[in-house]
Amino acid sequence: MDKITESLKILGIKGVPQRVFIFLTEHGVSPVLNISEQIHIPKASIYDALTELQESGLVIEYNQGRSKEYGSISEEQLRDLVKRKISDLQSAEGVLLTLMQQKHSEK
Repeated sequence: MDKITESLKILGIKGVPQRVFIFLTEHGVSPVLNISEQIHIPKASIYDALTELQESGLVIEYNQGRSKEYGSISEEQLRDLVKRKISDLQSAEGVLLTLMQQKHSEK
């Protein structure tokens, strides 16, 4: 489990969102009440975690009539997400290295 939590931390997912993502990955699509009852966390905290996970691109919302259920993304979607993160990090590295080089050349 430590490798899983460390991997999620690298993606910026910690605490309750981490627990929710792991639950959804292990148990599949679930409503908030089920998630809350199974991992013993208040529904309000589950909603907050789901919002963070959706913004991170790790969780999908499914409308089931009047209720909503949530599930983790597919393996292919995870691969695409990680590739985008790597690309974003490489881009940020380039920008920051250019900034640092400019500052050093001004001295």
